[in-house]
Amino acid sequence: MGPLAETDVDVYEELTARRRDEALAAHLRALPGYLETTAARLDDTLPAGLRLRAAELARGQAAHLDGALGAVPGAESAARALRSYAATVSDAKPVAALLGPDRLAGLLRTQEGIEIPVEELLAEARDEVDRHAAELDRKSRALGGTAAELLSARALRGPVLATTETIVRRLRDFWRDVDVVSVDPTAMPEFRRMRQLDGTAAVEIVISGPLEDVRRPHVLYLPEPDLTSDGPSARVWRQYLNEPMLEVIAVHETFPGHYLHAKASESLPGIVRTCFRTAGFTEGWAHYAEELSVEHGLADGRPLVELAQLRAALVSASRLLIFLSVHLRRWKFQDAARHLVGVCGWAPQEAAREALTIPTDLDSAMYCLGKLVIRRWRAQAGGAELKTFHDGVLGAGFAPLATVAEYWSARPAEATTGVAE
Repeated sequence: MGPLAETDVDVYEELTARRRDEALAAHLRALPGYLETTAARLDDTLPAGLRLRAAELARGQAAHLDGALGAVPGAESAARALRSYAATVSDAKPVAALLGPDRLAGLLRTQEGIEIPVEELLAEARDEVDRHAAELDRKSRALGGTAAELLSARALRGPVLATTETIVRRLRDFWRDVDVVSVDPTAMPEFRRMRQLDGTAAVEIVISGPLEDVRRPHVLYLPEPDLTSDGPSARVWRQYLNEPMLEVIAVHETFPGHYLHAKASESLPGIVRTCFRTAGFTEGWAHYAEELSVEHGLADGRPLVELAQLRAALVSASRLLIFLSVHLRRWKFQDAARHLVGVCGWAPQEAAREALTIPTDLDSAMYCLGKLVIRRWRAQAGGAELKTFHDGVLGAGFAPLATVAEYWSARPAEATTGVAE
């Protein structure tokens, strides 16, 4: 979210009512001045995707303040300042802001320690897309429809929060029994309704601060939209919040994804492993967990769960392919949009928007790239017990990929193939 992270006023819910009201009022009073100063520092040109996303977020946050906090003193002026900031961002000239091969390689090396040549990464991403697309098409045809049609037809039979909690309890027990990663049989996140539908994610797990004197629970926030209407918004939500897809989302966010990862890091010493998160291992592990689930039988007898996993994998691989192809100047934005329509089955308007935003969002590319690196580590681990390998990498906390590779391996020179030592 960049500068707009400071506009999140929903961070005081754990305080007592009096302290929450005081903190919220002070925050709202400060926002107009902060946004005015921030807007004055913006360049006349902005990367097209960043410009689009920042304007969307500012307008969404303004709508949230109008709706949820409209009667709170200071909310109206803060919302007005957010809309003004969105207008300033929109006035900036959009530019491509492409990295090119050398700077792209430098970015990956600096952030994650990745030394894999970018051309090799591009080939891996293309192979991953082709493999998932072919498998998704084959399995969908066998079930008599497209993946989108088949998944959307499996509507939730209850509220999102209650359904998800039931799924997560079952997942915790599933992974305890499979025993390929350590699971605390009593651990569970809290489940709360998403505070707004205009944020950066429809489902989000918030990990409590590791340096707090008393560690608060980790919280999984979920939307609770009306899925029963025939309107376009409900149809879009049903493609995302259906039974099979929600199962895959729960794997990614809880067991054995982000929540289990966070629980594994709680007792780790040191600041780097617990406080500083990069997307390569954090999102790579959670995305790898989706694939691991099907490998160990979560979708047995439930082919739509496998379809949901394949669809998620195809989208993540496509984001990596687009990120690399656009920055390497192999694709134009129009090529990326055509790929999302033709291969992923997205609506043209949604595809056009994503084609602009993906090249400005390295984190979205790291889901698949992190998973590919974890696969390399696993292959290099050879005959090591899978649980030992998984617990070993999770023992590195949220460190960059290169640091994780050095931590888990007793043979760093061999095991860091693809990442800088």
